[in-house]
Amino acid sequence: MLKILYLDHEGGWGGASRSLFYLVSNLDRAQVSPEVWHRQAGPATKRLKQYSLPSRLVPDLPNLTPRAARHPANWISNGPRLVGMRQIAKAIATTDADVIHFNYEGLAPLALALDQIGDRRPRVLHVRVMNPVNALTKAFVRYLSPRFNHTIFISNNERDNFVSSGYSLENSHSVMYNPVDRDLLYTENNLEIGPPFRVSFFGTLDHLRGADRLIEVAQILKSRGASAIIDLFGRGPQYRKLLLLKRKSEDELRAKIRNAGVEDIVRVRGHSSKPEIEIERSHLVVRPSRGADPWGRDVIETMSLGRPVLATGNFDGFVVNGETGYLLERWDAVAVADIVEKLARNYEHVLTLGTNARNRARRLFDPVQYASEITRLYSDLAAASR
Repeated sequence: MLKILYLDHEGGWGGASRSLFYLVSNLDRAQVSPEVWHRQAGPATKRLKQYSLPSRLVPDLPNLTPRAARHPANWISNGPRLVGMRQIAKAIATTDADVIHFNYEGLAPLALALDQIGDRRPRVLHVRVMNPVNALTKAFVRYLSPRFNHTIFISNNERDNFVSSGYSLENSHSVMYNPVDRDLLYTENNLEIGPPFRVSFFGTLDHLRGADRLIEVAQILKSRGASAIIDLFGRGPQYRKLLLLKRKSEDELRAKIRNAGVEDIVRVRGHSSKPEIEIERSHLVVRPSRGADPWGRDVIETMSLGRPVLATGNFDGFVVNGETGYLLERWDAVAVADIVEKLARNYEHVLTLGTNARNRARRLFDPVQYASEITRLYSDLAAASR
């Protein structure tokens, strides 16, 4: 029996935690005994309990990435956690885990503390975001990544991003696409015919994710008399401004919607603990990210539920333009509005795109296959350490 300790920075609020849940809930419990430590309380705790999967809230887990360099306050607020990493490492050392799986690169500094107390058990690092190629990322790659026995990248894009910062492909690594709820892949595709045509967004309500870009789309649709609704599901960033002040990203977004005169079209719906229900009610899910990264959790779950995705970027591993949705090289509000109107006139095409998306998702995001591949990885790492 393999015993795996998972370290998670979210607790179910974001895509990383959801991916982790679909992994641990599909492990063969005759082969693997998992335990999850969360930095934040969240929806994942209840879901893990339903599956009799042990979890523990550990608020002092660190969460520092090169990406956070743009937010010095995040580093300052994590200072006490960095000081306390040794105590966390000692707590980890008391467990009988065969492998320690870091579910997010922000947790990687904890590997330093484990080394300091002599805990050399195999470690897996999961890389889930695109980091800026700068001195900080290069230092991160140089000093932290060698402390892991294996690195999992969620797509070729994150791997290539690490390589640009000095990561060597000679290191033990793999690319594994995130899994989804297997039931989603095989539910009946009940597409509700509009009007109104329902467009949805899922993600953090911040500048990077680009929910505000949909305001201009709404203005164009309104000027054309189109019958459409744009629902924004998510919440503002949870890190605080200057350590103390709550960020007002969500309030500012609501004000922009109001000032643009599209409150009747764009609705801020808040965080959804069951986004699959809202995806099924949608006709199109849009990812207007300024990161031009068409491979997030919102993309793969939408595809799994048989709905088309509109996103920006050049990576067509998931969203294939004209086949599983629409992939724009760069954001263009007029082009997005044109696509919405086109689909609103042809729900049969919406269904065709969605069916193609689901078929592709079945090949790429099956959680049972994913769990099996990772179990083999754990087995190999544990055997090599004996």
